[in-house]
Amino acid sequence: MKRLNSSTISRVSRSITAIAFLLISFAPAVLADDLSRQLHARFQGKTFFVFDFPESNTAHFNADGTHPYFTHPGSWTTSAIFIKTIHLRRDQAEFKGRRVVHLFNRAEFRFQPQRTDFDFTITIDIDRSAPEANAALLRAAAKVFIASQSALSPLVPDYWRWVFDHMDQNGELENPHHELHLQSGCRGTPTIDNPCVVGNGVIAPRRLSTPDPEYSEFARELRLSGGSQYTFVLDESGQPQKIRIMFPFGAGLDERGIIALKQWRLTPGTFNGKAVPVQMNVSMDWSFY
Repeated sequence: MKRLNSSTISRVSRSITAIAFLLISFAPAVLADDLSRQLHARFQGKTFFVFDFPESNTAHFNADGTHPYFTHPGSWTTSAIFIKTIHLRRDQAEFKGRRVVHLFNRAEFRFQPQRTDFDFTITIDIDRSAPEANAALLRAAAKVFIASQSALSPLVPDYWRWVFDHMDQNGELENPHHELHLQSGCRGTPTIDNPCVVGNGVIAPRRLSTPDPEYSEFARELRLSGGSQYTFVLDESGQPQKIRIMFPFGAGLDERGIIALKQWRLTPGTFNGKAVPVQMNVSMDWSFY
């Protein structure tokens, strides 16, 4: 067997070191390329609802898909994004696209998406120190971007509950006619959960202060006109409780109606001269001039 001299051994050692250095240097690039391919395959060119329903044109999320600070969520009907581009940086993934609003089509009893020209940018931190950082980012992105409207059900406020509980798997809403036309009078002992209905001795409340709802930014920019219909229980002090959206409109206007209703003050309904909780229906309309 031929014996290697020290010079040959030194050259071989240097070659092995160089190859190892190239492999170590090349590995992150390979992983980054693989992560980029996965992100583009899952998210690019598709529309998603954004977790926590941000209203601003940018939203930032931690590496686990949560907000780094407390936020006041906007409307789910204005917080979808059509993702056009995805950029990976060392410590952050950036998703850019256009905001998508959802409008309720009363002819078909379902929400329909409408892409807008509003820019929308979502960033998610990447924790490079975490084991399996790529997999962690994919999990965070799956939490931030919600593909299905039905998956929003546990995330929406209570005033949307009736709508989401009465939509079928295809997104078609049940007609709320039977909820809006109840038998008049009082049935049993009147309570917030068992309110009376005007008529048959129940005297209707009178309006004292009923401010109009404002336009949402997106509805104004899109020059939308339309209305929403609500039910609520007016308590014995004349304040609306248990407000529910029954016929929605979308584009963030339904929430503006909720804000206005919470400020309403009326005289209470009465039965036999005594103030009682009363269920009421109200429509709110927005007209763009």
